[in-house]
Amino acid sequence: VKMTRDARALLEQGKPEEAEKILRSVTSTFSKHHPAQFLLGVACEKLDRVAAAEAAYQKTLETRDAELKSQALTALAGLARCSRARRNSTRPKNG
Repeated sequence: VKMTRDARALLEQGKPEEAEKILRSVTSTFSKHHPAQFLLGVACEKLDRVAAAEAAYQKTLETRDAELKSQALTALAGLARCSRARRNSTRPKNG
């Protein structure tokens, strides 16, 4: 899908807001377009929208493409690590 390529280019140009708009349009029409779901996760992650990124990566896991599935799993693991680190950094220190 050309729109997905356009969104990827926008992400590479550091324009995640614009990419997200395109990818939301693509994924609302083609919910099983797993590459677009993955890129939506990337865009949301760059915008610090962790829950939306996680949801997009989870939808990507429905793919049969082993490489894309692996990328989504890696991204989800990264989100989990960041989430734990944030929780630990905002916890009050004892002592």
